[in-house]
Amino acid sequence: GEMRTPYKSKAKIIRANMKPTVLYGCELAPVNESVLRRLREELVDAIAYTTTRRSVDLTFNAASYGTDLDPGVQIFVRRAQTYRKAYTTNDHNEILMKDILKLYAEEGHPAII
Repeated sequence: GEMRTPYKSKAKIIRANMKPTVLYGCELAPVNESVLRRLREELVDAIAYTTTRRSVDLTFNAASYGTDLDPGVQIFVRRAQTYRKAYTTNDHNEILMKDILKLYAEEGHPAII
């Protein structure tokens, strides 16, 4: 059933409780795009009015009530934080990661160019 709570309160609940559980392991594991798309739609239904002409992206931008609730954004942030932590942990990691990025760039990988 639907929670009869103000949208701002629902956003706080999602941020505090559901997001850590739902995004567990996303820093290292591939994400199922269809599951992510469905999750985004469910979250938008929870934090804003449901209409036939809604935009999921616009709803996250306008109705997150604080830090972005979009799980796609949160996955990117978590991965960037994990990368930064691994990079700065020790000199060996920094050298290894630079070498890996160099190999990807030499192969013309689109994410590196």
